[in-house]
Amino acid sequence: MLGGFLLAILLPGTIGVSLFDRDEGWYAQTTREMVESGDWIIPRYLGESRYYKPPLMFWCSAVSVLTFGWSEFALRLPGVLATLAAMLVLAEFAARQWGRRAGYGAAVVAGTCLGPNLAGGLMLPEGYLLLFVTLAMICWLRKLGSATASGAQRGSSAFGYGFWISAALAFLAKGPAMLVVMGPCFLAFLWTEPPRGSTLVQRVRHVWPGPGWYLGLLIGAPWYVAVACLDWAAFKADFIDYHTVSRLREPIEGHRGFPGYYIVTGLILLWPWAALMPSAIASAWRTRRDEAATRRLLVWLVVPWLAFELISTKLPYYVLPLLPPMAMLTGRELARVTSVPSLRFRFEPTTYYVWLGGIAFAGAAFSCFAIWFRGAPSALALGAAGAVLLLAAVMCSWARMAPSWRMRAGIVLAAMVVFYQVIGWWAVPRAEPLRLSRRIADHINATARENDIVLADGFAEPSMFFYLDRKGRELTVLDGRIRHAGESFILVADEQKLVSLRDVLTIDQSNGQFIEGFNYVRGRHVRVWVGRAHAKAIAE
Repeated sequence: MLGGFLLAILLPGTIGVSLFDRDEGWYAQTTREMVESGDWIIPRYLGESRYYKPPLMFWCSAVSVLTFGWSEFALRLPGVLATLAAMLVLAEFAARQWGRRAGYGAAVVAGTCLGPNLAGGLMLPEGYLLLFVTLAMICWLRKLGSATASGAQRGSSAFGYGFWISAALAFLAKGPAMLVVMGPCFLAFLWTEPPRGSTLVQRVRHVWPGPGWYLGLLIGAPWYVAVACLDWAAFKADFIDYHTVSRLREPIEGHRGFPGYYIVTGLILLWPWAALMPSAIASAWRTRRDEAATRRLLVWLVVPWLAFELISTKLPYYVLPLLPPMAMLTGRELARVTSVPSLRFRFEPTTYYVWLGGIAFAGAAFSCFAIWFRGAPSALALGAAGAVLLLAAVMCSWARMAPSWRMRAGIVLAAMVVFYQVIGWWAVPRAEPLRLSRRIADHINATARENDIVLADGFAEPSMFFYLDRKGRELTVLDGRIRHAGESFILVADEQKLVSLRDVLTIDQSNGQFIEGFNYVRGRHVRVWVGRAHAKAIAE
């Protein structure tokens, strides 16, 4: 039942919706080339090795498309299932620690908040990282919790193997990102967990995740060793230097943030439950000495958060692995305030109405957007989504309509399910005409000759290449790719690039057209030329 509820929220938007640029387009095209080439070791994009992410996501999506056929849903399905599994795992842990109500609360918070529904339903590595970091951390917490229990050695061993296997899979999902969570936690546990007076060696032994490190090495290391041996120069330049080291020391691709960036974006990703977090953290802090599990969740939440703030490159979903402790602490707080009658009155006038205000504000924002852009394809759907949230806020604030906590919870949960259904099945699909990459690819597929190749300059969004039914690549005239005068191809070029290309190409104005649309990657309206061109003579 719980899994079905969460799937009803996660699945909308995964079917019948084109890939989003640029990440989904990159990953989907890499998966296609992996399947078509039969090389499951070296990821390639447009024929060239690219090491922007480890291979686990590509492998899972490749298996999915080989099973279900090529579609956006098949590409996204493994990530959706990984996100769902992460929610069920954290729900089980919360229920084990604080009771069934806390477990359900944690799952509902994780399943209905904004973060997993933005990242978990797309072809991104975040869903896989969320699952395996959650599994690894919970195995670690349970090992620490069983350290003094009767028969702990046997249980600790199982948790140790679970930790190392999960950590290895997290390393295959998104590389060193998992270390930003687990490394700071290890240092913090060295201080908070062992008895006072312990030596450093005793502290390390006490907090060590358990046996099985060799299993983690056997699972996580072979791919890295293989690509380092087969393609060291590209692997070092792409994966190590650019996507790892450069992210730490400087904002790459313009992804920078202000001090406290992840506090703001984290609260946005936790909507509509962000208003409950201060109360949940305060309650956990008060009981940290008496409840070891609560103290460890605080470590999992706060210490890696500080580490993420120190990294120069910032993106909102980087902190998604910190969603589990947020959801579990919030679920614990929900269970506490709804089970103790004396707490309800004190909780309602403050946190409760701030929480409802957040839902109402989102509803008003959607409604205003629908009115302001009433001519847009998705305007009506966004207005309906906003109306659902506003109605839920009004009903929950009127005691006669919702006199009990159970009824209020039912109204909010029903509203969130309907909200995500409207967004996923109505609003997002209605925006398909605005997807410029898909429109260009469909135009080329309908008008180009059978053997035409496609070269792009100035507009080379990855999803366009994925939707082409022929070979395509970025135009690099001067590197000798087009050597013979008179060679014909389909040119895709931004209007501004078209002028400079006339020096090296003969562009047939009568055999092409401009396609206009909004490039949401660049955030502006663009005109893209699609037509036939011929290469001028270029020296060998």
